[in-house]
Amino acid sequence: MKRAVFVLTVFVLIVLGAMAASAFGLAACGGSSGDTAGSPAGSPAAPAASPSAAAGGGGSAEGHDTSSPAKALIGHWKDANGSNQYFDGGEWFTVMADGTSLSFKYEVKEEDVAANEVVLTTFRLEDDDKTRTDDQDIRFTFLNADLTQFKYGLGGLTADYVDAQQTP
Repeated sequence: MKRAVFVLTVFVLIVLGAMAASAFGLAACGGSSGDTAGSPAGSPAAPAASPSAAAGGGGSAEGHDTSSPAKALIGHWKDANGSNQYFDGGEWFTVMADGTSLSFKYEVKEEDVAANEVVLTTFRLEDDDKTRTDDQDIRFTFLNADLTQFKYGLGGLTADYVDAQQTP
């Protein structure tokens, strides 16, 4: 039962992210935004919208380790849906705009420093804290040189760096 709820939750988050990215893309450019989450390096589309675009750019880089894409991911991010994302180097916490929260363990599967991309394998641990379930690979592509904005998921949802906080 827990696995079914987890899989459904991940599916809903991905679909909502895709819908939001498409809606923001249509509003921002008057056309279809397309899915670029799997685009080859060097050809990612510009983000359709970001939570801080109206405020003038990405978040503060203070305390933000940008020595690699995996390290740059660590910290607190706000996505275009209003959710807060927290990465601590091994666990990813999401606090949605309505206050609902969930978390996933993760490992870095691959990293491309030149393309500013990292692929995480996310998973849950069963009650024995050893058995992995619900493995899923998710690509994060940083969209700017200071690694303070990324897109992720099937719909290319964007998120901006907020601060170095690693848990909600």
